[in-house]
Amino acid sequence: MSDGMGYRCRMDSKAMPSNTSPLPPESTAGERLWTLTKDGRRFICELRGHGKYGWDCQFFEGDECIAGRRFPMRAQAVEWATSEREEHEREGWTLD
Repeated sequence: MSDGMGYRCRMDSKAMPSNTSPLPPESTAGERLWTLTKDGRRFICELRGHGKYGWDCQFFEGDECIAGRRFPMRAQAVEWATSEREEHEREGWTLD
């Protein structure tokens, strides 16, 4: 999110090429890493494995996916998620 190398989860369907699926068929259900709260808002981080395609680290505000990034290895996704959590905690978010 802060490094400009991620993606936005919200995408206009017209902007996506018609021959591209948004997720590879091997994707897994999301694994929640953590939830932060602040002023009644929830910020959630989940990982999704995609087999040979790598791991997505996705961020949700409430139930809406707002951003994410794909990594070749799970450990890299966890490391990025941890740095994002620490940044949000410095901004007053608390671990739920």
